[in-house]
Amino acid sequence: MKCLPVFNFFYLLSFISVIELSFGGDTITIGQSISDGETLVSSSLRFELGFFSPGNSNNRYLGIWYKSSPRTVVWVANRYKPITDKNGVLTLSNNGSILLLNQERSTIWSSNSSRVLETAVVRLLDSGNLVLRDNVSRSSDEYMWQSFDYPSDTLLPGMKLGWNLRTRFERYLTAWRNADDPTPGEFSFRFDISTMAELVTVTGSKIEVRSGPWNGQQFVGIPMFFPRLKNKVYIPMLVRTEDEAYYTYKPINDKVIPRLYLDQSGKLQRFVWNQTSSEWRMSYSWPFDACDNYAQCGANSNCRISKTPICECLAGFISKPQDDWDSPYSRRCDRKPSDCPSGEGFLKLQRMKLPENYWSNKSMNLKECEAECIRNCSCRAYANSDITGGGDGCLMWFGDLIDIRECTEEFSWGQDIFIRVPAADLESTQYSSKHSNKKKRLKIIVAMSIISGMLILGLLLGMAWKKAKNK
Repeated sequence: MKCLPVFNFFYLLSFISVIELSFGGDTITIGQSISDGETLVSSSLRFELGFFSPGNSNNRYLGIWYKSSPRTVVWVANRYKPITDKNGVLTLSNNGSILLLNQERSTIWSSNSSRVLETAVVRLLDSGNLVLRDNVSRSSDEYMWQSFDYPSDTLLPGMKLGWNLRTRFERYLTAWRNADDPTPGEFSFRFDISTMAELVTVTGSKIEVRSGPWNGQQFVGIPMFFPRLKNKVYIPMLVRTEDEAYYTYKPINDKVIPRLYLDQSGKLQRFVWNQTSSEWRMSYSWPFDACDNYAQCGANSNCRISKTPICECLAGFISKPQDDWDSPYSRRCDRKPSDCPSGEGFLKLQRMKLPENYWSNKSMNLKECEAECIRNCSCRAYANSDITGGGDGCLMWFGDLIDIRECTEEFSWGQDIFIRVPAADLESTQYSSKHSNKKKRLKIIVAMSIISGMLILGLLLGMAWKKAKNK
């Protein structure tokens, strides 16, 4: 009996040591390494780095995943060159480069650091970022290399999607080829700065989906709030300086764990971790419907998912013969003849995803934008470039209006745009709108009268019943 406490004491020490080994550290220094089966774990235990085999594959890859959700891999190092056995090693070389070696100690992947660091360390941060830095420095500006610069298929909070304008270095997402192969597939998700600022999903150089421009608060074609999100869980941000232009986001608080994921079919999916059920809840999947497909209805046409057919020429435009509509890219609606500028005006369309290929001027207000557009007969439409604080800045369109849609009412998205139309169309549309408003008011009056009548009738019946009961 006297030996029992000693036995329990050593058993406890062994148990603690096993726990410590299973958690691992978050850093390796020069000369250190981790082998297949060993991992680095960030200090908050949120992220883990190690070797894994995706899906049904036997190939081994170095990746980062959520420790609470090991199958949710957010970054892969050797996407192009898998290791065919379990003898891979991650190490930090004497000159301060991260090296991934196979069984023959050949380099499969490296950080390609340009500077020699005698006191280099590699650390897995709580953000999910794997960084290479000098052991003396703690500044993110002095990272010699970081995994956040080389995204896979997932955009984590704090990651940048966009450009270093000085070096023309671009950060973007690429989908896996399939569930068993993390090699980059055909779809990529990018931050397009060729005009103002838009998010696009592309295959090669072909646009599949576009978000519409940033209006100071959000991308007009992507809702800020969703019915499935009872509260706002993340804050979108667009940053543009002399050196950088990028999109990023942050959670509303430290308890929220969101991620943005590009799947193999090209859909962009927003997930939020549900701590109660320990599973990922999908907030939305973009594109939402057929109207999000790029140029779904061709030129100068409005896509309305609630209507049949979903494509309809904008006011002031008339469709070509149906025989010419052999594909969405050849579909078009042509302008009706009119006397410019005296015989034209602007029709306001609400909750619209703004079309592409716009000209912008941040110093003009909406009235100045209208005046400039009406003077130029080639100007087809105008809108605010920034809706913050009541609206400011100017967008104008001079060619065909491509990729425009009407946004649904239940989401907080879309923006007002003013379309140039012949005066006759403007008058008929205004008459139709007034007539529609009158019908709506009449329906409301009739409904309120019926409800009021029923309430009065119920009250009279109740009073009569009470009197009869008293008698």
